[in-house]
Amino acid sequence: MAKKLAQTAVLTALAVGILALGAVVPTATLGIAAVAGVCTGVCVLMLGKRQAILLWLASSALALTLLPDKTLALSYALFFGPYPLAKALAERAKPLWEWVIKIGLFLASFAACVWLLQAFFTLPELPVSYPVLAAAGIAVFLVYDFGLSKLLFYLEKRLSKLFG
Repeated sequence: MAKKLAQTAVLTALAVGILALGAVVPTATLGIAAVAGVCTGVCVLMLGKRQAILLWLASSALALTLLPDKTLALSYALFFGPYPLAKALAERAKPLWEWVIKIGLFLASFAACVWLLQAFFTLPELPVSYPVLAAAGIAVFLVYDFGLSKLLFYLEKRLSKLFG
């Protein structure tokens, strides 16, 4: 148990460290949040869902508290952090329901991010409407989901000795 907790703490520190890069490279906000989310995926595969929940909660709290870029922290806390965990749970369902769950989760987190950002920050005017942005987001999300699946499959094979 102590070994799992220590490994979770290391992955949490890695996720927060990756998120801190957002202050240095502000144009890559979503990409950095997606890379930090891989830490949750590795935790799900190697240490289990309970440890992954701890990682997500701890790294989200630290990111929201410490990072100057709240958009980055919010996108990680609401989507990229918990998504690998939700993905693991959704992939237990039949394929149709799996995609309904995944796309529903994306749309819910998209709506939550937009609402929170509008409530607490001033958002610039967008050249497209939010439904069009959400539709484009779904297309990008499908590519992200496919890439994350392939990356986690590769990492599971490579990291099994380290976490075994």
